[in-house]
Amino acid sequence: GCTAAAYRALFGSDVYGKKLGIAITSPDSGPLSMNVGLLRVEDGLIRLSVDIRHLETAAADHIAETVRRAVEPYGFTLAPIHPEKSVYQDKNGPVITALLEVYREMTGDLESKPTVIGGGTYARAMNNIVAFGPMLPGRELTEHMNNEYALVEDLYLCRAIYRKALEKLAGEL
Repeated sequence: GCTAAAYRALFGSDVYGKKLGIAITSPDSGPLSMNVGLLRVEDGLIRLSVDIRHLETAAADHIAETVRRAVEPYGFTLAPIHPEKSVYQDKNGPVITALLEVYREMTGDLESKPTVIGGGTYARAMNNIVAFGPMLPGRELTEHMNNEYALVEDLYLCRAIYRKALEKLAGEL
């Protein structure tokens, strides 16, 4: 009853935070995205875990306060948040420029632009790094899907791209 109505009012099928009042977008990163990833009942309480993938320009504490104000009228409380730092590299900065130059040289693909993802990556492990994995032209995108695969020839090409990119970033070229 009331809980289902509150869920529909606050989340429903909204994956951009519009219903919570946190929908924002960035020219570089695109829109904020979110999902209710886990619903569980503990000690007679319904607990929702919401994954909010906020932009590099958004402050986690501001988002949390906005969410808190949105859920309180429904009798919900906001548990402590555990924000992860955003990973952001300027697409015109030296790291992305170097990676893109090597990718273009090795593939001949002069049209593709760097892609921004909202998920967590190993790039959070250290400063000044970025997840780098070519989406090769003409290839089916199967990552994170059933029957995910990569062609052996593409793995060899990626290995060569990574090697040259690391050499370039290390200043050896």
